[in-house]
Amino acid sequence: MNLFITLNYLLNKTVMKNISFCFLISFLIGCSEPYDDLEKDFFAKSKIEGKIIKSKSITLTSTYNQDVYDFRDNSTVKLSPQFVEIDINIPTYEKVQIPHEKISGCGMTCFDSNTWYSDILLGSKGIEISFYKSNEIIDWCWEAGLPMITGKDKRNWMYNGDSLPNSEGYIQVDREEYKRQTIRRCQGY
Repeated sequence: MNLFITLNYLLNKTVMKNISFCFLISFLIGCSEPYDDLEKDFFAKSKIEGKIIKSKSITLTSTYNQDVYDFRDNSTVKLSPQFVEIDINIPTYEKVQIPHEKISGCGMTCFDSNTWYSDILLGSKGIEISFYKSNEIIDWCWEAGLPMITGKDKRNWMYNGDSLPNSEGYIQVDREEYKRQTIRRCQGY
């Protein structure tokens, strides 16, 4: 009888491990719809040279469902004049390279003076990519000539389905004005 109980215990333990493992893999493969869209459209085809920044957290938000997907402490971001490269560093995710011309603009989201995110907005994809406390992203946005999208325009895009302003007529401002606009975005304007 003890042998039967021991075998039953081991079988159940093994089965539970296998079920848990299968659930974990299924969860990881399909847990980020916005990142799946990025992989489909911006799969990294080559190695790029650029400045590597470590972001403590990368957050993706979709205009389609407003779900938030947060990748903490395991992502690498590389910035080049042509691309933003994101590597989530999880085996089920592929590296993506987003061309700067596919980026509609940038923004900033602040929750308080110590909790803020630099945002890259992909208007046509309906995806906001936010980088925790990253001045490098803001600097890259300015260097790439991308507009700083107003808080009102960003909210209307994210929650009301409006389009982001067309960046074709955007006139590059100097760095000081861009910083002022960034601070205003942080204040919600």
